[in-house]
Amino acid sequence: MSANPAPHPPAPVDVAVAAANAEVTRHRRRWWGYLLAVMGLTALATFLRFYRIDRPTLWLDEALTYGRVNGTLEQLLNILAKDDGFLPLHYIVYWWIGQHTVLTPFYMRLVPALAGAAMTPVMWFLARRMLDRKASLLAAAFASVSAFGMAYSRDAKMYMHTWMFLALSTACLLYWLQRVGWRSWLAWLGWVLAGAVAAMLHVTALLALALAPLFLLTKGRPRWRDPLLFLVGAALIAVGPTWYYYYQSHYLAKTGFIPATTAVDQEIDRDPNWNRSGLDWIGRFNTDISSLEL
Repeated sequence: MSANPAPHPPAPVDVAVAAANAEVTRHRRRWWGYLLAVMGLTALATFLRFYRIDRPTLWLDEALTYGRVNGTLEQLLNILAKDDGFLPLHYIVYWWIGQHTVLTPFYMRLVPALAGAAMTPVMWFLARRMLDRKASLLAAAFASVSAFGMAYSRDAKMYMHTWMFLALSTACLLYWLQRVGWRSWLAWLGWVLAGAVAAMLHVTALLALALAPLFLLTKGRPRWRDPLLFLVGAALIAVGPTWYYYYQSHYLAKTGFIPATTAVDQEIDRDPNWNRSGLDWIGRFNTDISSLEL
């Protein structure tokens, strides 16, 4: 009998393909592992924000929110336009919720609690634009158990969802600057929409637009269309608050920042004073604070 022939060694190309397939498999496993970790942290954040959500009891600013949204939509918009400097989106959402259910403490804090839970995956998405997976997971973990975040997730004001949409907008901006193709266009749209929502929740979100040009200028060699799309996106984000403050709200005339142009403005403008802004408590609070504490 003849001996069995020795097996032929695998061709080099087969070894390379097997190694590549093994690397793809390991990459997919790691990706699914990190995804499950982010989902677990999001579940933890959701539990922490909804557990005994009615504690502590509603405080002054939450009671004022409740008072503003209990009338008709017209009454709400008139109150905001004449007496307050707040943008209307947050209060319109609460007014809409109040049309479908009783605004118990749970429903008063439902929106910020959802935004606080969503901050965990949003922070992961934002961190991944700048850091590796492990560092991004750590950032998401901090967001999920942040005492600061949990406190504002139980506050029926607009701050938590403003920050969440602002973080999402910034992440989409960075993603847009780093990618090409249809994902780039989708990221640009996400930047504009999330930024516009954040800006209509609280005007301070527009401060992020001052940082946005730095992202554009430091990304390396920009594509020819990037500056144009950036200007269009920034204008779309800013148009809502600009239109509201100049054409609907009387807040700027009330505080003396612009001259009175309507009968209501002229009535308010008789005594323009920063103390009428609603922010005069800041000065009183800081009066007895030392320079070091300040």
